[in-house]
This record gives sequence, C-alpha cells and structure tokens, in this order.
Amino acid sequence: MADATGNRKKVFTRRNLIISGVLLLIALVVGLNIYRVMNRDVIKVQTAKVTEQKMVQTVLASGRVMAVDKSVIYSQVTGTVKKIHVKLGQEVQPGQLLMELNIPDGPQRLAQARAALARAESDLAQARAGGKSLELIDAESAYAEAEASYRLAEDRLKRNQVLYREGAISLESLQEIQSQYTAAESRFRKAAALLDAVRASASAALQGLEAAVDSARANLALLESQMGQEGLKAETAGQVLSIGVREGDMIMPNTILVTVGSIDNLEIVAKINEADALYIKTGQNVVITGSAIPDREFTGQITGVGLEAANQIRNEVETSGLPVTVSLPPGTPLRPGYSVDLEITTQVDEKALVIPYEALFEKDDEPCVYVVRDNTAHLQKVETGMYDNFNIQIKGGLKKGDTVVIDPPQDLEEGSRVRIL
Repeated sequence: MADATGNRKKVFTRRNLIISGVLLLIALVVGLNIYRVMNRDVIKVQTAKVTEQKMVQTVLASGRVMAVDKSVIYSQVTGTVKKIHVKLGQEVQPGQLLMELNIPDGPQRLAQARAALARAESDLAQARAGGKSLELIDAESAYAEAEASYRLAEDRLKRNQVLYREGAISLESLQEIQSQYTAAESRFRKAAALLDAVRASASAALQGLEAAVDSARANLALLESQMGQEGLKAETAGQVLSIGVREGDMIMPNTILVTVGSIDNLEIVAKINEADALYIKTGQNVVITGSAIPDREFTGQITGVGLEAANQIRNEVETSGLPVTVSLPPGTPLRPGYSVDLEITTQVDEKALVIPYEALFEKDDEPCVYVVRDNTAHLQKVETGMYDNFNIQIKGGLKKGDTVVIDPPQDLEEGSRVRIL
C-alpha cells in the first residue's frame, strides 16, 4: 500500500515538472515575441553628452621672417664688382663704403653728358638771343649727339671685339653690340646729311631746344647717380644682412648688391586664406614655430591686416590671401628669410557648450542634431559657433547634459525609437 502511494506521488511530481517546464517555455516564447514586436523598429545609436569646456579657435598659416628696417641696394649700371669692403653681419653706418664697382665708359659718358648739356644750353641761349636759326641749331645738336653716340658705340665695339677674341663674352653679346653700333652709325649718317641740308636755313622750334636742355639735364642726373655707385655707400645704419655678389662678378641693372638692416627688429609677413580672413584682427596672439626652431615656440601678435587680398599662382593654381604682419619678440634665433608656421588665436570661450563634429548634420541648409529623450530621437535645429579639430560650439538649441546622436543612421528620423549602445 505504501509503495503504491509513493509511486503515485512520483508520477504527480513528474507531471507537475513537465507542466511547469511547458508553461515556462511558452512564457519565454511569448515574452521573446513581445520583445521582438516592441523592439522591431528600435534603431541602435551611439551618443555623446553636450559638455561645457574651454573652446579656442585658431587659424593656421605660414609666413616669412623679414627685417622691419632694411635697405636693399640694387645696381643701376652694367659693370663688374671691383672690391667688397664689408662682411656679412658687420655693423655699418650711413655713408660707409660698402663696395666699389667698375663701370666701363662711365667717366666718358658722364663727360659727354655734361658737354651735351652745355651745348644744349648754349644753343638755347643763342636761339633766344637771335643768333643761329633754330633749324640749324637743331641740326647741329642732333649731329653732335649722333656723333657722340656713334663714337661711343665704335669704341665699345672695338673693346668687345677684343673681349670676344679672348673668350670673355659670347658671340650673341658681340652680335648685339655690333647691331647697336650699326644703328648708331646709321643715325650719325642721317644726322650728317640733315645738317648739310639745313646748314643755311635752319628753323628749329624754340620749344624743341628747351626740351633738349631738359633731356640733357635728366640724362646727366641719371649718369651722375649711376656713377655714384662706383663707391657704393650705406644709406642707413644697421648690419649687413646679405651680399648678393662677389668680387669680379659682372652685374646688370637691378642686380641686388647688398642688404643692410637690423635683426633686432623683425616681423613676419604672411598671407591668410580668404576663407579665414574675416576672423583675423590686430592684437590677436600668434604661436610661432618652424623647422629652424625645433621643439621651441614663440608668441607674437597680429600688428597689421591688409585691406586687399593678394593673388598668387602656384603649381598653375591661383589662390588669394590677405596679407598680415606679425610681431616677433626680441632675442629669438630667427633670422630674415626664415620660413615659419603660425597658429593665430581668433576666439576664446571659457565656458562653451560643445558637441562632437560627428553629431552635426545639415537639413534644409540648416545645422541640426538628433537629441535623445526617453529612448526617442528628436530633430533639433542648432546655432553653431567656433570649432576646433574635434568639437564645435553650440550657441543655441541645446543645453548642458543633453544627449545627442553621433553619426546618425540614414533611417533615423524625428520620433524614431532608439537604443543607446
């Protein structure tokens, strides 16, 4: 009897376990289906909080160090460098001899210019006094000038023929001088023929004689200025920053001979991309770095901002930039001509509300974000401000602590249910 009762209890217990298991399985299946239905339209997203932090906006540029006070002396003549009297870095004073130049034909041309001026003034005086006829005076003046040019060209040709035979000049240079001689000879022959034709009845205009005097004076002044470079002197006090030639070098007009300036007063000249130009103002701080000062940086300030953009072509691409000048603190190892990198601080906000760049997108040409509240995404227009490499400032539309979606999925929209990963 006891065995029968025990067997019935075991059967009952086994039945209860089976029923309980079946009910649990049914509950799990039902619960899973309910979960799937409830989460069928849920979008998984990554988020970030709106935080408050110091925000600094900078503009990057490159520039070149320049001496503020410098004098660049160019050659005005064709000649050779006879002797250099200064060295790089040497202190010089105004009027100090820097170098000597050899100017071929210089004294002769200067004498001819003085004589030409004297003749022009004499001819003008005679014409005003009623001496020779103006036409004759003009013909004689033209003849004298053409003759002087012809004789000078002839002498120059002879000298350069010797130089060519000695291998000092090229055939092309000799041919050019020959061409100049031929032209001078032709002008001389024409002037001689004209003088013969009008010797008895010249009637040149008085105004022409006055112009001839002015021209002769200008020519003499130019030659005197050029001959002044035979002994080239410093125009300002400073140091010799660069010497562009060596003794014995041949020089042409506009050759840079020497640069005098001060390395105690330097500045940086740079061009700012036109997209960043509106942020640049005088007084802004600038961090200065460069390959010439590795692991070091100096602080300067914007001292000048140009009013007109300057265009330049590099690699066949035309760009424009706004020129700016940046001060340099004294005592830096930087030197004129060095290239430097600039980081210009344009804006600072000690308590800026910021979000990651990845949270921001445009909708209908307006900046927007998705804000998550109660597991639901809400489209929110925002007003942006400054930015750095990672974050962007939010001036309106969000508050500190709001949760925003990063890299919003394409199917995310207003009211979408989300689950934060």
